[in-house]
Amino acid sequence: MVHLCAALGMPWLPQTFLIPVLYPELHPHEPKKAMAWGREKGGLLLDANPDVQLHHMYDPSQDRLTLRGMTYFRVKYLRLSSAYKRFIEKNLSRGGTIVIVDCQRTWPTTQVGDDHIFQFGALGGATPEEYFNNSDRVRRYLERYHSHRRNWDAPIPDKDSPEAEWGFEPSLREDVENFARDERKNCKFLLQDSTLLTFIKKCP
Repeated sequence: MVHLCAALGMPWLPQTFLIPVLYPELHPHEPKKAMAWGREKGGLLLDANPDVQLHHMYDPSQDRLTLRGMTYFRVKYLRLSSAYKRFIEKNLSRGGTIVIVDCQRTWPTTQVGDDHIFQFGALGGATPEEYFNNSDRVRRYLERYHSHRRNWDAPIPDKDSPEAEWGFEPSLREDVENFARDERKNCKFLLQDSTLLTFIKKCP
């Protein structure tokens, strides 16, 4: 989507931002300990930023090396920020169109607190079933890297949430629609999963 916007000369205002967080020397194959560690740190971040939702993404398959020293906090706007409002007011003429890219990709997650979600695993490579139920491929992977584990003891997921990296958190939608209506601008949805654009429809 970023490349498409660049080619069309359109601004791209992301909902999701990555925050790399310095992480103590915990083993990358201990997701429950990672979730417990992130509970306090995530709470501090959310107390200071009540307009975002925190997705603590932990993927020992694709991010094994980096997890030895850092972890990934991804935050999603729940409401349109004042900076985004000012930018749109300044750069989009009355009657112009705001396009909401609504990626509907989800992932099994564990609720840690209000607006704090832990996501074990990520899109690409292993399947959600392998992350949570393990498999021969997971066992071989752990053996290859001489892990003390032969399976991932993952937190039990309690719901599906928008995927941390790609998914759109729908709480933002109403705020964008109201802003567009107040500013006499058009609003449309571009529906997609993480790899395939589907169609555009008007906001209600």
